[in-house]
Amino acid sequence: MPDADLFLAPATRFGYPAVATGCFVKAFSMLVAAGVPARQGYLNPFPVLVWAWFGTLLGDEAEFQLGRRSAPLY
Repeated sequence: MPDADLFLAPATRFGYPAVATGCFVKAFSMLVAAGVPARQGYLNPFPVLVWAWFGTLLGDEAEFQLGRRSAPLY
C-alpha cells in the first residue's frame, strides 16, 4: 500500500508532537485518532498518553486564561 506509507511516514516521525498539538485544540478526537497508530505499533502507547496529557493540560489552561481575561466581570 503506497498510499498508507505516504501517510504513516510523517505520522511516525511527527506523531508525538502532533498528538500534543491536536490535544491542545480538540483533545478527545485527537486521542482517538492517535490510538490507531499506537494500536498498530507505529507509535508507543505510553508516550502517546504523555504527549496527549501535556497537550490537553496546556489547551485547557489556555482556554481558561483566555476566558478569564476576556469575560466581563459581574
